[in-house]
Order: sequence, then structure tokens, then C-alpha cells
Amino acid sequence: MDYKEYKPAKEIQHLVECFWTNYLTEEDIRDDFDIIIPDGNIEAMIMIDGTYLRKDEQVNSEYLVEDCRLVTPFRKAVKVYQKPGTSGVCVRFKPGAITELTGYSLDELNESAYPLEVLMPDLTDLCMNEIQKGTSKIELIGKITNLLKAQSSSVKDDKLTHHFIDQSIRSKGNVRVEEFCEESGVHKSTLEKNFKHQTGLTPKQYSKIIRYNYLMNQILFTKKSLTELSYELGFFDQSHMIKDFTSFTGLGPSEFRTKGFHIPKMMASSVVQKQAYY
Repeated sequence: MDYKEYKPAKEIQHLVECFWTNYLTEEDIRDDFDIIIPDGNIEAMIMIDGTYLRKDEQVNSEYLVEDCRLVTPFRKAVKVYQKPGTSGVCVRFKPGAITELTGYSLDELNESAYPLEVLMPDLTDLCMNEIQKGTSKIELIGKITNLLKAQSSSVKDDKLTHHFIDQSIRSKGNVRVEEFCEESGVHKSTLEKNFKHQTGLTPKQYSKIIRYNYLMNQILFTKKSLTELSYELGFFDQSHMIKDFTSFTGLGPSEFRTKGFHIPKMMASSVVQKQAYY
């Protein structure tokens, strides 16, 4: 898989965490399916070539991601079926961006994905026109950047939400909500209300997602034992870590390590870059 991340221009860094591009090769297809791991973000997926079928067995649902889709945050891994040659550009938005750009809060958007033209018609028109022209991925990112610059004048950061996200990333998901609220001088209910409005997740759900992504990074890219990892990432013990990881991915850590999935490697690489975007 040819996966690359691009830091957004300074003028839209309050809106966009990063852009990323990918291209799926024959060698990337080892099993009938791959899995997508939650990262806590909402993303605009712009498919340049191909489509992918996404199945969420937790709620017995599936949908086809094609053309342009807005994919909302989710809490557990989902299966994805795709073919070689699948290629796309993605805009990974920061909390609050979609609310300001569309008028919808994330806790209102309760579907797994939406046609992008329903919520962001200008962005959809731009992307579809440029894809038809054969515009390169890098040029497309530049044009999306210019559009978001023009639409971003009213966006305001939610400093409380961003501070919690920053703490979650820096601590690799080991941030206690009660302690954070006490140190920040805010009520827990205030944090939870603001955070869910901006992200569609509770603070606890978000920090868990970050911790699982760091755990996945270590499982895939190091030879550390499960005992070492459970201690380093603040799990009560190894058995709790295995139970939580299995609930999150549908596979135990040892089996996950041997599967050869490609998309989880992409996300496991991405999580260590998050701090640079906040």
C-alpha cells in the first residue's frame, strides 16, 4: 500500500489534521478482507479509482464507499473489502471543523457515512470535477486547501476539547477524565458535552481509541512481549489488555500480529504522527 500523509497549510490547521493518499497494490491483498481501525476522527473520503465495501458486524450493517463520502467516527474495528488499484485522497478533519463548515454537530451525525454532497456540496463538486479532469492527488489537495481557506473565517477552536486530545495523544491514551477535569478546573459534564458535540465520542471513548492505536503500533512494529506492552500502556494486567484488544479488533493480539493486514499498519504508523498536528 502506497500511503502518504501531508501536513495541511497553516491557514487551515485549525480545520484539518492531515491529508492522506493511498494506492492499493496486488501484494496488499492477502485475505478476503482487511480491517479498518478507529482513529477518533471524521474524514472526507474522495475515491479516485475503485470503491470499497465496509461491513460493521457489531451492528450488522454494510455500505459501499464510492465517489465522495463523509465517514463519521466509530469505536471498534470494521471489515473492509477492496480490490487492487483502489486509490483515493482523504481529508482528516479536526474536532469542530465539520460543525463549523456544515452546521451539524458530530453527535447529530449518527450514520456510519454520508454522501459528501449532502453535507459539503462545494467540496464534492470541486473533487468530482477535478477527478474527471485527471488532476493529480497533490494538485487536488491544493485545490481543497484553497476551498477550505475560503470557508474557514468563522471557525473557532474548542480549546478544552483540543487540550484533552493533546493530553490523550501525549499520554498514549492514558489520561483520566476526572483528573483532567480537576486540573483544568471544569466539570466532567461540561467536558463530556463539549467533547461529544465536537467529536461524536465521549472523552473516555476517544482516549481508549488512542491507547489501542498505540498498542497496535507496538504489536505490529516491535517484538515486545504482551506483558511489557500491558505495563507500558497502563492496562491493569495482560489478561485485561488481551480482552480489551480482542473486543476492539475482533482478534487477539498474537493472531492480529500474524495476519498481515495492511490498513492497521497504516493507522499504527499514523498515530505516532498525531502529536505533530496538534
